[in-house]
Amino acid sequence: MDKFYLRNKQAGFLGNSPMWYAKDGQGYTAYVMGAEKFTKEEVEELIDETHGKYEAYNCDHVNERLHLIFDEQDKHRLGTDDPCPWKQGYTEPPKDNNNAR
Repeated sequence: MDKFYLRNKQAGFLGNSPMWYAKDGQGYTAYVMGAEKFTKEEVEELIDETHGKYEAYNCDHVNERLHLIFDEQDKHRLGTDDPCPWKQGYTEPPKDNNNAR
């Protein structure tokens, strides 16, 4: 079953990264690995309820085009044992854990 990320069209971008609906309703994130995955039915309902505030992207299509970048906000962690704040890190594409909203 296809899953989708939702981009908040009103929130714009962080650099070149879209602002995605974050996991567990935790606001928005530029990091795909922190983005919620939705079913087609959920996407259609949310887009309708919010009068087009969101735009849906197929997760598989986005994941095929991910780019690894260095986040300047993590500069203070260089050379330390302080881990990346994202549980999954930035080093591998997100895995589909079938967790829709």
